[in-house]
Amino acid sequence: MVISVLAGLVLGASGSIRAQAPAGDPLRFDVVSVKLNKSPEASLRLHLQGGRLVAANVPLQQFIRAAYTLQLYQIEGAPRWTEVERFDITAVTDRPIDGPIVWIPGTYAPMQRMMQSVLVDRFKMKAHLDARELPGYALEMRAPDGTAGKLGPATVPCTANDASEIGPGVLRWRCAPMAQLAELLSQMTGRFVTNATGLAGAFDISLQWAPESPAASTDAPSLFTAVQEQLGLRLTPHRVRTPVLVIDAIDRPDAD
Repeated sequence: MVISVLAGLVLGASGSIRAQAPAGDPLRFDVVSVKLNKSPEASLRLHLQGGRLVAANVPLQQFIRAAYTLQLYQIEGAPRWTEVERFDITAVTDRPIDGPIVWIPGTYAPMQRMMQSVLVDRFKMKAHLDARELPGYALEMRAPDGTAGKLGPATVPCTANDASEIGPGVLRWRCAPMAQLAELLSQMTGRFVTNATGLAGAFDISLQWAPESPAASTDAPSLFTAVQEQLGLRLTPHRVRTPVLVIDAIDRPDAD
């Protein structure tokens, strides 16, 4: 579930998901609706299309992590209710927000900056970014000659709607930059992964591993072994300077 939420945001949105917005421009949605969801449903959805954002049955911490492209362990100071109470958030803008994908830490898409405005305006969130030295991984080249083994460059020109498949124990991703792969591996490993491959451009990735589930019965390798054998890369343990969002204050929203 954790992977699907942020991966759905990163992979299912338009090509503007990490495009840099104009500096100093206070981006906000034109219309925002926030409602508490008390249904017994367990599934949640976070979908971006054009100028419309629909977050259905989403815990606020998941909304925060999507707005800042973080993992849950990178959010500090959030009260318990942000984990367990679920919200339906619908927001719309007529503002043109398309742009190229730019995978640079701390650079947010216009849509993400608008999501941050929702947190400030409707949840009265005050927060600041900090950094911690935490256990993590460096995504590195495995082959000593500097080649990436079975990892192949994208075979066709990349577009904003490149196909991807993410599920338990499977990742098929066309036109993925290495920084984007490192970010997804951060979700899968539960630790911050930095891109230390030195590889530029986009790659077609096919990866299969044994999912961490008591019900799983498979001969597939672990995620770490799969990254080495199938991609020619490796995840090397390191102390990593990890960005952290510290929540200074946050309130439940007023009813619409």
